[in-house]
Amino acid sequence: MQQEFNVAALNCRTVDQTDPNFSSRYNDFVGKFGGKLQENAAALRQHFARAGGGNFDVWMTRVANDAGQRVMADPNFCQQAWDNLDKALTTEPQDIEALAVSAGTSHPYLATCEQAKPKATKTKAAAKKKKSA
Repeated sequence: MQQEFNVAALNCRTVDQTDPNFSSRYNDFVGKFGGKLQENAAALRQHFARAGGGNFDVWMTRVANDAGQRVMADPNFCQQAWDNLDKALTTEPQDIEALAVSAGTSHPYLATCEQAKPKATKTKAAAKKKKSA
């Protein structure tokens, strides 16, 4: 959602010059949710580190590029971004993740992550049994 707002701030313009613009509203969003955005980035970096082989920065670039393509191809992109930004700015920080899920756009770089499965650990008894066999 943040990447879509960023792309909208760079590409979309309001018709009424007396209305706030995307850039100022995006800055309000970052100001309000900066802590949550940093937490999310840290969680994503940890996910990529655990998953192995993935690069967070490359993934984020792909997500941003995808939004950049959609802003050009989807005539409703700016209006949807404006509406979602409106909702976000009236959302409490603890509720922003739920909004991001409900307002999210499906595309190939945002596949739903499976729950991480805990690694199996060997108990000392199992290790001894295997060693003696």
